[in-house]
Amino acid sequence: MISNYIRAAMKRTQFEQLRDGTVYGNIPGFEGVWANAKTEPACRRQLREVLEEWILLGLKLNHPLPVVEDIDLNNVLKEVVHEKQTFDTSQATPVSAETSSTRVSRAVHGQKA
Repeated sequence: MISNYIRAAMKRTQFEQLRDGTVYGNIPGFEGVWANAKTEPACRRQLREVLEEWILLGLKLNHPLPVVEDIDLNNVLKEVVHEKQTFDTSQATPVSAETSSTRVSRAVHGQKA
């Protein structure tokens, strides 16, 4: 889901050639997500990294994230928090925070559990 969100957000990217010859890129609606590099492909790569970090920070701090192409990540954090509070009934131990953060990390990188 997060991989699809990132792809959809990246479709909104706007690039601008600056006077110094570098390329500036941003994603409208994603405040603070921008990059500057020598070429457009390099700017795109850097912008994707910034976007990934911005999403993770937003989820961690419970900041609302924009809905993109009907993909709403705002519920992802709620599910992770709920998992932290549930118990593994087979062993009567809490589900660890590490398990939940691992799931978010796998989702970001498009990996399956």
